[in-house]
Amino acid sequence: MLGSGAHETRGCCRAVAMLSGLHTGPKDAPSVVFLHGGGLTGRSFQPVADRLPEFHCFLPDLPGHGLSRQLPFQGLRAAADAVSEVIADQMPTPVHLVGLSLGGFVALHLMARRRTLVASALISGVHAGNMRHIGLVNLAIRLSYPAMRIKALRDASARANGVHQTDLMSDTDGQPHASPKTVRDVGLAAVKFRLQALSGPIHHPTLFVAGQNELRPIREALPIFQSVVPGAQAGVIAQGGHGWCLGWPDLAAALVRAWISDRTLPVWLHPSHQVPMPASSPQHARKPPETEQRKASP
Repeated sequence: MLGSGAHETRGCCRAVAMLSGLHTGPKDAPSVVFLHGGGLTGRSFQPVADRLPEFHCFLPDLPGHGLSRQLPFQGLRAAADAVSEVIADQMPTPVHLVGLSLGGFVALHLMARRRTLVASALISGVHAGNMRHIGLVNLAIRLSYPAMRIKALRDASARANGVHQTDLMSDTDGQPHASPKTVRDVGLAAVKFRLQALSGPIHHPTLFVAGQNELRPIREALPIFQSVVPGAQAGVIAQGGHGWCLGWPDLAAALVRAWISDRTLPVWLHPSHQVPMPASSPQHARKPPETEQRKASP
């Protein structure tokens, strides 16, 4: 169901601009493009966008997902190009990017390839190329992706990543938003990502975020991003899982608003050099930290 003031756009005739998506908010307001995680759709970010009525929000379905399934997923760069074409054709630029997992990797490629389209970015749940045991991870992805046909296993995967709204993983008929092959290809592309392999440098104001209960390489990537991306900020969401921004839309909206508006960071966002260990009690992941602000360091 569309929220108040929301409208949907279907793909354009050009092959690179066939992404469908949801628009919310006034068209003449600053624009925020939300890029979803693998196996999800742009609508997974709708609760966050609904809490940002002062912004024009665009929530596209990435290639191979949801209403953009007719455009096969062909890698992170191709996905970034598809998003950039829609932004250039349909939106006033530059825009602010918010990317989760797959969407975060796509955002990084977009910033490197079409830098004039982007004003700033908030990226969560990505590594910098510091994954360990890549061969074993790839094997696990190849062995497990067929299971994504089963709704109960998709729901379990969502809960394991801190997303308790398991309906985000399926459409209204209980079918997956992406084929098992797409889920496999997204996973393999994410594992293969290397920050050094981007087609150009990133000079945009960027906030990199990880949940406290994320995989270790994602948490350990925060200081790497800060050392490579000029002026980048980074922090950890206490008790947060990989999908913290979907499970806690109030928290996510507060962080997006603060970062876009005046580069303030919440006091509950742990500095990247003080990365807390994962919480020992998974049930704590249901309760977000308090939302207060602190000024970002220059």
